[in-house]
Amino acid sequence: MRRGTIVLLLFILVVAIIIGTSQFLQSQPPTTLRIAVSPLIEDWAQAAIDAYNATNPIVNTHRIRFVVEPVEDTSVWLDDGTARREWTSGSHPAAWIPAWSTSVNYARERMPFEFVVPSLGRTLLVWGGFRSRVDALTDGGVAFDWDRIAGAAAQGSWGVINPNAGFSGNFTLAFNRPNQTMSGFAVLLSGAAAYRSTADLTSSDLASPDYRTWMQPVLESVPNFNTLGASPAETIAARGETVGELALVPESEWLKNLRGRLINSDDPVVLSYPAFPFVFDFPLAVWAEPTTPATPPPISAADTQTAVGALANWLLAPAQQARLADFGLRPPQGARAETLPAEDAALFVTGANYGAQLLPDMTTPIQAPSRSDLQRLLSWANAYIR
Repeated sequence: MRRGTIVLLLFILVVAIIIGTSQFLQSQPPTTLRIAVSPLIEDWAQAAIDAYNATNPIVNTHRIRFVVEPVEDTSVWLDDGTARREWTSGSHPAAWIPAWSTSVNYARERMPFEFVVPSLGRTLLVWGGFRSRVDALTDGGVAFDWDRIAGAAAQGSWGVINPNAGFSGNFTLAFNRPNQTMSGFAVLLSGAAAYRSTADLTSSDLASPDYRTWMQPVLESVPNFNTLGASPAETIAARGETVGELALVPESEWLKNLRGRLINSDDPVVLSYPAFPFVFDFPLAVWAEPTTPATPPPISAADTQTAVGALANWLLAPAQQARLADFGLRPPQGARAETLPAEDAALFVTGANYGAQLLPDMTTPIQAPSRSDLQRLLSWANAYIR
């Protein structure tokens, strides 16, 4: 047989093997890896991961499929957090996208997580309130921020806060439950930063009796957390000031829910950024142990980390990053919001009419002390959460 013929046959054989192997792998059931995701970024992550799964990624001999599982940060690292997740070597997600990078550090006290990406996107806590209430609060040029709001909460009723405003009844606030959600817990830390005038919180800042006395009326100004649902901004958009006249929730929640009562031309929402920003930065971490529970049976840690690394590259790619704005989210630190095409930042363009800022100052985000300090803070706050 001539040499050229032999080479051609070998080439055909190699191609046939590659195609056959690929078809075999594609015909096999996928190895399913769970990825725990903060509800604050779940919609974007679900859309991006669905698109990634559609590419039929393969790692070694495993066809990979990621499944999104919504998980609140606090349920992972708070000892008395509601619905606490007991992740163990035999039952845990392959990867985790919490709302806050500090959550990974807290979890690492007991779990083998390693950072893969420091940030996939960002959002931050933002005040919002109906213009009539904000005008009554800030009469005389007072800033729409923590000092005035905490003072109004201590005063209790509109008759005392501003007798000339024409409002009756109690002053009401809205935010997520601090003992069940990261966005709710962040309210406690945002208040502490405002009270202590620092973004770098210490153990003594959170344990201060003066701070807790100042914060107690704020917690008590939420009439009923149960009526607020998972998204206070969405509930206020539907039901108005009957469930909360002012609220402190993630900016992305405001932007996604600018409709209904929030955009009533007679009394629209007004947004305001706290002087000390609490930034949700959404890192990606991988569980680094010899094996990872999966369906079918476990794959090696090396293959899991390879699979998660490939997913990270996908999530950081321009096509997926450009979609952050569709969900009211901002690019990760280091990216510039003004580089987003105007059509992709439609929520921010609309939000600007109500006070949303294109480039708020996030250079010095709030930093918290140890996990045990936060645990003790929540134990105190639980008495006033109803």
